[in-house]
Amino acid sequence: MTADDERISDYWSSKDSIKVQRYLTNAERYDRVSPEAVEDARFLDLFVAPRYAGRSVLDFGAGPGRLVPLWARHGAKLTCAEWSDAFLPNLKSRVEKFGGRAEKLDITRQHLPETFDLVFSTQVLLHIHPRHIDAAIANVRRMAKGDILLITWQSDNPFDTVDSPKVQSFNHDYLSLFAKHGCRLNLEMGLTFGATRGRGAVTNKIYLLAAAPPAPPASPLA
Repeated sequence: MTADDERISDYWSSKDSIKVQRYLTNAERYDRVSPEAVEDARFLDLFVAPRYAGRSVLDFGAGPGRLVPLWARHGAKLTCAEWSDAFLPNLKSRVEKFGGRAEKLDITRQHLPETFDLVFSTQVLLHIHPRHIDAAIANVRRMAKGDILLITWQSDNPFDTVDSPKVQSFNHDYLSLFAKHGCRLNLEMGLTFGATRGRGAVTNKIYLLAAAPPAPPASPLA
């Protein structure tokens, strides 16, 4: 593990991390606040989750489980995955309460053995260092038998490099990564966060992908 990897790991898994404490505090409000209070969840509730009633959904990088009640209300067969030990107890408690399951998974190094009708994440890929994003997209593709839906921040700045010293909010060349790993882009659109709550609006990207079948082998030469 490099020094940058250790800094990123501490940022997302140390109980002393301000970011972790903020997420855990928010988790205590999830049962009192509608999960549709944030724009990405409202988008799922209106346009995505109804399609997956009775179908298998993997929500990776699920944190403390903000979206668990939403998926459950629409009848998805839900699996939530998270790598941070700081978030796993909350996530496991919430997802099992609604009849789903929780798994510990580092998407940059592992994939689950099964495939899912939908592989989903929101605000996860931007936190993966450029050194590991290629492996992460490869693992996403391995677990998808149908759709892939990724919601993530992406600015107009140049893409970050593997030498980036940052610990969060990385820019990645998603379209090249998707093409490399056999993910067919069906839809790319913007999703504005903050505009309805009187905050400075931040535009994120929604990528709807299909897990393209492997290319047939080339015909032998005559």
